[in-house]
Order: sequence, then C-alpha cells, then structure tokens
Amino acid sequence: MNLDFSRKGLFIFDASALNNGLRGCSESADEIESALPKFLDHPPCVRAINLSNNSIHKFTGGETLRTVTVLDLSFNSLSVLQSASLPPALVKLNLFHNQLTCLDALNQFLPFLEELNAGHNALTSDGIRNLPSTLVNLNLKSNKLEDLTSLSTLNRLVKLDVSKNRLTAPGELRMLINLRDLRHLSIQDNPLTQGQFDVQSIIKIVAPWLSSLDGVTLSHVKNHNMHGDASGKLREEHPAMGSPQKRSCSASKMRADPSIPSTRLTAGRKVYPSIKKQSTKEFLAETKVKELEKMLADAQKAEQQALRQRELLLSQVKGCAKVIQDQSEQLMTLREMISTLKKEEETLKKSTSEAERAFEKAHVSLLSCRVSNSTHS
Repeated sequence: MNLDFSRKGLFIFDASALNNGLRGCSESADEIESALPKFLDHPPCVRAINLSNNSIHKFTGGETLRTVTVLDLSFNSLSVLQSASLPPALVKLNLFHNQLTCLDALNQFLPFLEELNAGHNALTSDGIRNLPSTLVNLNLKSNKLEDLTSLSTLNRLVKLDVSKNRLTAPGELRMLINLRDLRHLSIQDNPLTQGQFDVQSIIKIVAPWLSSLDGVTLSHVKNHNMHGDASGKLREEHPAMGSPQKRSCSASKMRADPSIPSTRLTAGRKVYPSIKKQSTKEFLAETKVKELEKMLADAQKAEQQALRQRELLLSQVKGCAKVIQDQSEQLMTLREMISTLKKEEETLKKSTSEAERAFEKAHVSLLSCRVSNSTHS
C-alpha cells in the first residue's frame, strides 16, 4: 500500500496515527467480532509514504511504521529531523529542499538505507558525519559542505552529487579515493571548478575508475590515456622507434656508410615491426585482463546487492510478522473483552429475572394482605 499525502497543506505529521486504525470505531461488539476475521486476512501493510510539497516542520512517530521502505519529505520546512522517528526499514529517503543543517545518527536508525536525497538544504560538513555505510546513491547538491572527510567510509557508494557547495581545492576530493564502487561524480559549481579545471588531475585524485564526471562520460578519456601510456612504454623500451624522423635518419646513415652491411638494415626492418607487434599483443592482453577484472567486480557487486535485497526482504517479512502478531494480540484482547461483556450481560439478565420474580411474589403477598385486612374489617 502506498499513501499519498502530498500538497495537503500539512504542518505536523504524526506517523504513529497510521497504526491506530481501530481507534474511534463505533460498531457494536457483535459487529466488531464479525469483522475480525477479515481484518486478520488482509492486514494493512504500508510500503511508501509521499508527504512532499507541504509545510511540514515536525515529523514524528515513523518508528512505528516497520514496513515502510520509501519516504518522501521533499519540499517542506523541516529544520530538525530526529533519526529515531524515521521508519527503520527505509531504503529510499527524500529530504530535498528543506532547511536541515544536520542529519544526526542516521547510521544508527536506518541500517538499510541505500538512496538519500538531501539536496538544497543547509547541511555543513559536520552535519553529515554519521551517514549509513549502506548508501549507494547520495545527493548533497546545494548545501554548505567545505570538505568530504565524513564520506570516506561509504564504501558502497556508486553515485555522488556534491555540486554547488563550498569545496575550494581538488585535494579535498582525496577522501573519495577509497570508494572503489564510485562511478558517477558531480562536483560542478564549486570554487574548485572555477577557472582552469583539469579533468585528468581530478580523475587521478579521486578515482581512475570513474565512469562519468559532472554528467560527462569519461571512457574516451581513459582509452586515450591507455593508448598514450602504451605508446610511451614502447618508446621507452625501444628508443630507436621514438620518432619517424630518427628512424629515417638512421636508415639514411646506414645506406650512406658502405662499412655497414646491408643485412643489418634488413634485420632492423624485420626486428622493429616484430617488437611492436609483440608489445601490442601484450597491451591487448592487459586490456582484456582489466575488462575481465571489471566484469568480476561487477558480478561481485551484483551478488552484494542481491544479498542486501535478501536482507531487506527478510527484515520486511519480520516487520510484517511483528505487525501481524501485534494486531493478533490486540484482536485476541478484544475478543476476550467481548466474551467478558457477554458473560456480564448474561449475569445481569439472570439477576434482573430473579429480581422481577421476587418483585412479583412481594406484590402478590402485599395484595393478599390487603384483601385479608379488608375482609376482617
């Protein structure tokens, strides 16, 4: 079940009220009892809640929503958000365009969070020190970040947006070097990108395995570097192959000097192409090995994601089971109360019947006394 409360003009939202579905029920005891089996067969299970585009400045009670995995609080007026009040099984949390200055202890209360959008807030570097290590996609665009030290432990991060912040020097990006899964990075509109901006140096500083930077694919840059490195390696190993001009000069000199046997030139012509061919094969083999390593890393990553999904599903199943158990206990309590009320009703009926019979006997006795008195008089 997905609940949509967007654009409702809300100021405060107490999520615990969603778990009080039986509160305010006005049916009789018999009607409640007849509805219990249907309620047990189809218990409510909320998966996603949309609270975007309101004026919410206080969110509470989310810890009672054990089955909610998606929560959208974007475009609200939150300046403080208590992590303990968020649904514990969240996988996706959208806090875009609020007034938050700190995200406190998210790692303690959201162990399954994979996607966090906290762009367009007022977050500082100190305010993001306790983010969950399970994050895969993180948007911190348009905040007040001056360094990225607190992100160095997010080992599963694949996509990161820190554009429009206060990062001043490329060296501040070195904290991301340990993020081996990072593929997409956005850093545009920071002070460090003003003026001369060297893409090559950024790639070397951050991560050679980046796929895109500020939305631009980097595969052509990497391929160019690989071929350039291979050519440089060939020139270092065989200086005579350094340039066409040197080769032509050497050949002319050999032809001009009769003391140099012509077989030397012939051998040279045969040796150089064979060496170049061999080096090219080595380069292609190395490239193939790198591709296989990348495929292996992708497979391992897919396996990790599958394991995380399995853990999430198990957690959701446990959460649903707990909700069902709690509701079953509540319903059992209601049934016991109904049974007790019925017994009390029967007891009252019995007492009333006995009282009526006693009243009738007393009334008959009184009438007999009156008749007897009137006869004697």
